[in-house]
Amino acid sequence: MGSYYDVLQQSFVRKIDHFIEKNLDNPSFSVDEVCLELGISRSQLHRLLIEHTQLSATLYIRKIRLKKAKNLLESTNQRISEISDAVGINSHANFSKYFFEEFQLSPTDFRKQIQQKQLTMAMTQYWFRHLPKLLKIRLKLYLPTSSFAQSLCSLVLLVFGLRSA
Repeated sequence: MGSYYDVLQQSFVRKIDHFIEKNLDNPSFSVDEVCLELGISRSQLHRLLIEHTQLSATLYIRKIRLKKAKNLLESTNQRISEISDAVGINSHANFSKYFFEEFQLSPTDFRKQIQQKQLTMAMTQYWFRHLPKLLKIRLKLYLPTSSFAQSLCSLVLLVFGLRSA
């Protein structure tokens, strides 16, 4: 069993991924459908996935559903119940339970964390865009008298790119 066998198996896992992703929104999508589509038995599928992912077929499908849900929580404003349905997990209680098991945060807390990061990033970008202008105005208004204060003002202007070296 050389590298050709490994490449073949990895290609097969990619086919499995693609088929699962095409059927994510189907809550009745099951391991049997994957086996039927790929023409392999449940035990062959199980052996292949355990070897490459250390997960059973059922847990592997769930993991892909949850990765998609995480992506939707990060990139959309859809309600959590809509996201749960979009990834084929109709029980919202199970969705929250599985999400917590996978990411150690509830979907609500995960979204809050993402929103907080986005707000922090937006504030940081705002201040880095406007702070140099504000500093330049302030530094010109209060002309420093000591050489140390003048050097400090020059350094601040230099750091923010308002004065060349």
